[in-house]
Amino acid sequence: MNDLNKQIANLEKTIFKITKNVLDSDSKNQALAFKCFIQLALHTSINNLTQRFMHHGLPQFLLEHHLVVGEALIQYEGSQKALELIDESSLIDAVNLYNQIVKQNEPFTDILSLLSEQITISKKQSKSLGQFMTPPDLARAVATLLNQDDYPDKPTKVCDFCVGYGALILARIGKGFKANPKSVQHLEVIVNDIDPFMCNVTALQIITNTVHNNLDIKELVVLCSDVIKDYKTGNASFVIKYRTPKIVLEDIERIHKEKALAKQSKRVNVTDFGITSKSVGAV
Repeated sequence: MNDLNKQIANLEKTIFKITKNVLDSDSKNQALAFKCFIQLALHTSINNLTQRFMHHGLPQFLLEHHLVVGEALIQYEGSQKALELIDESSLIDAVNLYNQIVKQNEPFTDILSLLSEQITISKKQSKSLGQFMTPPDLARAVATLLNQDDYPDKPTKVCDFCVGYGALILARIGKGFKANPKSVQHLEVIVNDIDPFMCNVTALQIITNTVHNNLDIKELVVLCSDVIKDYKTGNASFVIKYRTPKIVLEDIERIHKEKALAKQSKRVNVTDFGITSKSVGAV
């Protein structure tokens, strides 16, 4: 955990360099830097997911039937003058560093919750929208209360309609992966929040974890709505909706089987060689 804390602290410093040339208050610069980072990181992750689908056999003309990006995908916020002063090199460094941290830690580790809350939520905003984030360690503790039977190797829906930055949903998916790795590809994940930025952070964390850990969930839907007011009307915008194509899952399964057979064949050959060596020595 200490290593992760150091990694997050390093990521924070790198993100803040994005607006080092912008002449504004520290709080506004930090918020702008973080939002720029989230946008580029999310766009990159969606592109990586697209490339993953196509690499495993999904034709381009079928892509839109399996992956749709919605109107709640964030755009850069801030004055034109401030955006012109963004340090693009630091922005790219921050995205690359985040991807490295995801790769180096356990699948579905919550990297961004505490960092996000510290930078982007003002006291006024937290009071008006009731935004008080679940700490990642508490989210992991809640996930431990679930039984082994809660991670079946069959289609399972997992929902969080006030998802925040994704602490609880990531803990749930991560615990399921540890308990039964095959259960992840059967998960249908539906998340929602009233704040589109939080929806984007959650989408980023889930998609980046699947892509960089070579995992696939069955379906992800990230909605943005007031779940109380819009529950009956169904009025909701969305960040992303995607469903992992069957052809992709079949191709990945084929690759896993081929690797397992190759590993088994190599082990048999080594054993045979050992027996032969003994025989020669005996003679």
